[in-house]
Amino acid sequence: MNNFVHLKTNDDLVYISISYPNYGRIFYNANAMAAEFFYNESLDDEFYIKLEQSAINISASANYFDFTFDIVCLKKELDNCLNAFNNMLLNTEITNFELIKNKIKNYFLIHIQDYDNLAKMKLYENYFKNDFKNDKFGDFEALDEKEFKNYILNLKNQANKIVISANLDDISKVKKLLNNKQSSYEKLKINESFYKEESKEISQAFVRFISSVEIKSIYERAIISLAIYVLGGGFGSRITEEIRVKRGLAYSAFAFLVAFKKNYLISGYLQTKNESKKEAIKIVQEEFKKLVEFGISEDEFKKAKDFLVGSEILKYSTTQNRHSIANSECFSDLKQGELREITKIIKDLELKTCNDFLKNQKSITELSFYVIGNNE
Repeated sequence: MNNFVHLKTNDDLVYISISYPNYGRIFYNANAMAAEFFYNESLDDEFYIKLEQSAINISASANYFDFTFDIVCLKKELDNCLNAFNNMLLNTEITNFELIKNKIKNYFLIHIQDYDNLAKMKLYENYFKNDFKNDKFGDFEALDEKEFKNYILNLKNQANKIVISANLDDISKVKKLLNNKQSSYEKLKINESFYKEESKEISQAFVRFISSVEIKSIYERAIISLAIYVLGGGFGSRITEEIRVKRGLAYSAFAFLVAFKKNYLISGYLQTKNESKKEAIKIVQEEFKKLVEFGISEDEFKKAKDFLVGSEILKYSTTQNRHSIANSECFSDLKQGELREITKIIKDLELKTCNDFLKNQKSITELSFYVIGNNE
């Protein structure tokens, strides 16, 4: 796959995204989290002031799999921007390690009060076999200054992928940032399906659920994308209709396809009263089974195709959107234009083909749940 992508634009803004594969939270949880705070908030104040004065934005993100920098600047400031970014990578002087550690701790303490997000994090930690320390819930107490320094020292030498969207003919200076080394993602191993509850003295139950699906081609991804939209893609979807509209058990209930590099997941959530969580969960299980056993109706099929095909143009309406899509493709080892190709396949899909494929996807029904609510 191409590790460097240049999208030609017609405006004066330059968008650059630089991703370092397999250098994110799953593999380096506390160090990756600390690096995000280090680059975004902990360098010299004068450095950030100069960036702001030149309308340059450089933000670091410790994602699940990768560590990423997103850069935006005016075309005329590109040289200054690249110099600033290089200086950022070369800066390994840590003068406020305890402050970084405390910021992570405070962030953690605040976000464990977001029970929906906490349920999602606990779901992932239990679903995957490896030590999946995700989001801001990494093992910050084990953060070691020496290990962290090695992490940021090694960052600039890691394999990376770059996407630039700019009205430029000469991009050689940006291309110099590319470390064109081999990198690949491995499929994450998963545990057997489970149901886990965590008791809190709260009036609502926060329910997160997940299952896996085998997708071996872009054609199969198109089918699953359409099917999951029918199942849980918002108002009019089966889960929303059964749980919210017909029974009033929750304000919102969704399911969606998640592409985790080599893993494809069907993930979803709902929030309901503690006394109705079992009923809501049973409905979710039944709707997943119905999708596999009986497929999609002709009316659902037509409405889903009309929406997914009709809304495609909105995804590409701005330079920033197009840049984001190019990132998704490049950073997931997909060909450029592959996500748009999915919509073209959906447009020509036949209902029978779709339902025949779903009948063989039994893994979709092997749901795991993590629930936070009051069990009394």
